[in-house]
Amino acid sequence: MGIATGQRTVRRGDDTPLFRRFLDSGWQLLPDAIRELHSGTGTGRFSGSASVEQGISALSRSIGRMAGFPAEASGIPVTVRIEYRKGKERWFRDFDGHRFTSTYSLGRRWFDGLICERFGPVKVGMALVPKDGQLRYITRRWSLLGLPMPGFLLPKGQMYEAEIDGRFNFHVEIRLPLIGLLVAYKGWLAPES
Repeated sequence: MGIATGQRTVRRGDDTPLFRRFLDSGWQLLPDAIRELHSGTGTGRFSGSASVEQGISALSRSIGRMAGFPAEASGIPVTVRIEYRKGKERWFRDFDGHRFTSTYSLGRRWFDGLICERFGPVKVGMALVPKDGQLRYITRRWSLLGLPMPGFLLPKGQMYEAEIDGRFNFHVEIRLPLIGLLVAYKGWLAPES
């Protein structure tokens, strides 16, 4: 994928949507469908279809269940409700009845200069890189129960958003060192009428 470098000057305390504020001038490089999903105020509702793949080991499946990730399936309905509040995006995902939640926010202290996603006790700091019509998420740091964790245990994988046929598409792959694939889910979303 290559090396991505840069520096962000993030304005805190204004009511500009989180991703637009974080990306600053990089916001204009994103396709319309990505900007639409991340530029809401109040609550946004989206629906579409997704496929989920789980890791093959018993350990990866156990960790996936504990983390609340959905079971393996193909072509299932997915809905996402996003609450845009106080500089954060809280995502309520429903994969055919299986629900899980995460919150995006600006990184502070150890996560400064990154966008963070929190799943329960796990927080992951990521660089956002707009490139070739995609918004790529590159993991940089993580913590468990508020304690910084070592980089060699950092969850990785390909994660990006794109616009395909005018719709918002997502691809999330989470791999753990020594364990391999934990979960991968991909699909599309469109605003609900």
